[in-house]
Amino acid sequence: MSETRRFYRHYAEIPIEVWNADDSTLAMTETMLQCTKNISLGGLSFESAVSFERGDIVGVRILIAPPKEVIGRVAWCAPSDTGKFTIGIEFLDGVSDSSEQVVEEACQEKVYKEMLQDIAYDMMTHSTLDLM
Repeated sequence: MSETRRFYRHYAEIPIEVWNADDSTLAMTETMLQCTKNISLGGLSFESAVSFERGDIVGVRILIAPPKEVIGRVAWCAPSDTGKFTIGIEFLDGVSDSSEQVVEEACQEKVYKEMLQDIAYDMMTHSTLDLM
C-alpha cells in the first residue's frame, strides 16, 4: 500500500453495499452492508468481516440520496486491529463525472449529518438550561 496518494481522501462513514462482481452466481443477492472509512475520486476504503483478494472486481452501491453504483477493483486488503479486514477499492472508471458526483454528494451528506448533530446538541443544551 503506497503512501503516495493521487487524490485527497475524505474521511466519511457512509453506508455502502458491496458484492463480488466477478462471481455471477452471487450477482447482487449476497450484498454486504458496510460503512466507508474514507472516499476519494479514485476509490474508497471500508472495513469488513470478509476478506477480498487483490484484483477482485466488486460492485459498490453508495447509499446516499439517490444511491450511486460503481464498479471497482480491490487494490489491497489488510487485517485490521479489530480482527476484521480493511479493504481498498479503486474505481474502475477512473476519475469521471460519476466519481466526482459521488464524492461531492458523500461530503455534502457528511456535512449535513454533522450540522444536524450540532443542532441536536444545541437544542439539548438550551433545553437543559431552560429547566434550571
